[in-house]
Amino acid sequence: MKQINTNNVGQPVLAVITIGCICFIAILQEKTPGLELNTIKSGILCSDWRIYFYFLPLLGLALYIWKSIKFTNLKRKAITELLKDSEMLKTDIYTNIAHEFRAPLAVIISMAEALDRQSPGTKETIIRNAHNLLNLVNQILDLSKLGGGMMGLRWQKGDVVSYLKSINDNFYYYAEKKQIQLIFYSEIPFLEMDIDIEKLQKIINNLLFNAFKFTPKGGQVVIHIGEISSKSNALDKLLQVKISNTGPGILPEHLHKIFNRFYSVDDDGPHNSEGTGIGLTLTKELLELMGGSISVQSQLGLITVFKVLLPIHNLASEIFVVPNSSTHLHDTGFEAENPKIGAWNDGTLAMNDAPNILIIEDNPDNAMHIRNCLEGQFNVLWAENGPVGIEKALDALPDIIICDVVMPLKDGFEVTQYLKNDIRTSHIPIILITAKAELDFKIRGLETGADAYLSNPFDKKELQIRVKQLISTRKKLKEHYMGNISVDNSQVSSKKPSTETKKNIHIEVDFLEKVNTVIEKHLTDTKFEIPELSRELQLSHSQLFRKIKAVTGKSIAAYIRGYRLQRGRDLLQNSDMNCSEVAYAVGFSDPSYFSHMFLQEYGESPTEYRRELSAK
Repeated sequence: MKQINTNNVGQPVLAVITIGCICFIAILQEKTPGLELNTIKSGILCSDWRIYFYFLPLLGLALYIWKSIKFTNLKRKAITELLKDSEMLKTDIYTNIAHEFRAPLAVIISMAEALDRQSPGTKETIIRNAHNLLNLVNQILDLSKLGGGMMGLRWQKGDVVSYLKSINDNFYYYAEKKQIQLIFYSEIPFLEMDIDIEKLQKIINNLLFNAFKFTPKGGQVVIHIGEISSKSNALDKLLQVKISNTGPGILPEHLHKIFNRFYSVDDDGPHNSEGTGIGLTLTKELLELMGGSISVQSQLGLITVFKVLLPIHNLASEIFVVPNSSTHLHDTGFEAENPKIGAWNDGTLAMNDAPNILIIEDNPDNAMHIRNCLEGQFNVLWAENGPVGIEKALDALPDIIICDVVMPLKDGFEVTQYLKNDIRTSHIPIILITAKAELDFKIRGLETGADAYLSNPFDKKELQIRVKQLISTRKKLKEHYMGNISVDNSQVSSKKPSTETKKNIHIEVDFLEKVNTVIEKHLTDTKFEIPELSRELQLSHSQLFRKIKAVTGKSIAAYIRGYRLQRGRDLLQNSDMNCSEVAYAVGFSDPSYFSHMFLQEYGESPTEYRRELSAK
């Protein structure tokens, strides 16, 4: 504090009080000549205008410094976030590309190793996957050229309707194999215009590839060609190509992002499908290079429509010739599949004493790769997508299921969750396989109930060991059910299983409780048999047979008979009924047959069993 006026005793004293960079003007009132202060009147106002001359610039400078520091901190934070987002984007880009490369590489390696065994179709599979890799590399190079402004156009004049029809024809064989209806419809029979045929081919191929990828069996893909007027100038004409497909559709929040470079809907969409996020971006940028545009509309669960617009002009001097239908076969990504896959479902590979394995995989080559790893040891079935896989699992009740994670329609997580929560299939071990090897994917897979998780490419021996271990674990659980599940007073009771076993058997215990409850309700009915049990449990005879066989190792008839015998044993121990009365009480119409079965089950007759109880 600096005192300004202290000459006159008893007069107010003016002082300047400095706190940090802020100055206060204080008026001090003295009571005695000893300068003892008892009252302080402070304020910024002062009758001397020179005080403002010094104070206000200091206050302005302080505010400026404070705002500069705050702005600098905000700027630094924004730059940090931007760099973080940029690094995450780069990571996602490289991760997605790596995922797309790993699957065909795994197949190529597997097929190359199988050459020594002279497996049929090996050469064709290697060539097909090599072309898939080459197509991915070409797409990345095209994006690089577009980004650097190094890609030019080669305009040629010709009938664009015939050219689009030739591209469409390449997909008919694949559509037939996938049981998808492919329709080509043009409102105009002929339209001559300038196009870059190589780039238009890539655009249509990418859109058709995307359409088939998300169309279920029995669905429809439509190519609709038309000519419309430009909205900006009615005299300008545009070629309109609509490519639509039935299927799950695209979530509204994804529609404005799907053309972004390296954006992949599968990361958090409802129905996943492996992808790099390159195809649609390349399509958009090629169209913009040609002066065109692309848009998308989608209704969830119904239809998705991509609309391509290209300006119509006739300035090129070079004429193009419509190629034959085989010219672009490799570029479609849908080369002819190995015909041996069809044999998986006809039962010709069945080995009666071998476990049954169901492979749920939308990529036929990946499915063939898995099959080759297990060939000769197991009966193998194949389902081409999640819904078909669920249907086959419910019908066949295999010993083990190997399921891809990233698939259209229903992904591996959805398939696993459905099958593990269905009482008919809850006991079946499931192995999830995917190129996405991140820890959060593995955790999510295990949380849905998967028994194992393998990263693709995987080692053949590792897959074989995992399969054998799961089958062995299932056998041990079956022994647990056979040895520990017992009947006590119309209810199921069991000895306490180990902690590791407990979480794996609760659904099976619930199932057996339901079975036993139904049998108990009809315990005295001698005519109650398998058809009545199946009907009350709402399971087919084959489903009930496979389920009980898988859980207990017994047939349905043997399980019902065993339940009746054990209830008879309880009555012999805890009631005064004679052996014949006990036989009728537990559903045996012939006491002699009851005694015979009792002897066979427990090694002694009912009479001997009761005599031993009395002796104790």
